[in-house]
Amino acid sequence: MKVLELTGEPILSGGQEAFFINVMKHINMDNMCIDVLTLYNCENSYYRQIIEKLHGSLFELNLTFNPGGLRANILIPLIKFLRIHKYDVVHVHSGSVSVLTICTLACKVCGVKNIIVHSHCTGFRRSFKYNLIKSFSYPVLRYLPNQYCACSYEAGIWKFPKKIVQKRLKIINNGIDLDLFSPCEEMRRDMRSRLKLSDDTLVLGNVGRFAFQKNHEYLIRLLKILVSQKSNVKLLLVGDGELMDDVVEQVSQNELEDYVIFTGNVDKVQDYMQAMDIFLFPSRFEGLGLVGVEAQAVGVPVIASEKVPRTMKIVDDVYFLPLSDMNLWMEKIQECSRHDRAYNKEAIKRAGYDINQTAEEIRKLYFKEYGRK
Repeated sequence: MKVLELTGEPILSGGQEAFFINVMKHINMDNMCIDVLTLYNCENSYYRQIIEKLHGSLFELNLTFNPGGLRANILIPLIKFLRIHKYDVVHVHSGSVSVLTICTLACKVCGVKNIIVHSHCTGFRRSFKYNLIKSFSYPVLRYLPNQYCACSYEAGIWKFPKKIVQKRLKIINNGIDLDLFSPCEEMRRDMRSRLKLSDDTLVLGNVGRFAFQKNHEYLIRLLKILVSQKSNVKLLLVGDGELMDDVVEQVSQNELEDYVIFTGNVDKVQDYMQAMDIFLFPSRFEGLGLVGVEAQAVGVPVIASEKVPRTMKIVDDVYFLPLSDMNLWMEKIQECSRHDRAYNKEAIKRAGYDINQTAEEIRKLYFKEYGRK
């Protein structure tokens, strides 16, 4: 059986692409092969190597990525692709209602038997534009997909018709590799040495695409206050994206160049997380927040905005704060700076966030239309 993981965003180091790459690494490949298609481009060489190692093909349509803009330009290229490359299952991953809708329509036109749509995030606000797009998407998303997935109830209700969420939505936990994401003192020392971080430096970290959703500018504002109070602090930012230059400029304007480390896209995110003391998560919206689960697995406290779903919290050292009160964030950072590494593997596994469990659930979805497992 031929399966296509279709992502509606560029492949960088975000949670969405981490999800299906992790699934590919752990799923039982018997009677199945998996390819990956991004409508845009892949700038993650590590993921490219993994796909090839698993005997899959990585396809890039190299369309112009216009976040928040019209996506109608993806329909014809995608139909052309699907008519050449025939697939039994297409698993569509996106944080965009319009992308999920257009990809579903293209799959149906091309005769894909098992169309799975997967919502990976919520949104910022229910604007007129959002309501209009969701209204137009309703007939397609109500009747054409075979199966509906989301990383949380919130992510499902944001993208799919209410009746679908109530009766057919399947919540798929964003499982992680608990052998890779666990506290490792040796790796912590090695990474801090490579990054030129002293033992007594307070390292605040974030992993994510530089985009409006992730709210990096909030981190810079926090850092400016911290630096005025405590000089021995660093902000470690892992990832890349369309707003990275804007954040670099903000750092420069605030004369914080000596306090911020930009890594760009990296091969092994888990190693960089080892170097962190606190994970900061000020997103404007999230579907779940996979990196928050990963940070818990590594054993560092997580301070997140109230816009991150509460289902992300698995252990005690996760705190949800309003973005409107920066003083609360400062107080919590000071409190968490005295935190020791926690070993949370068993708690995370019990909560259902083991990638092996997730991969088994995904395999069942792929074979559901064929009466096999």
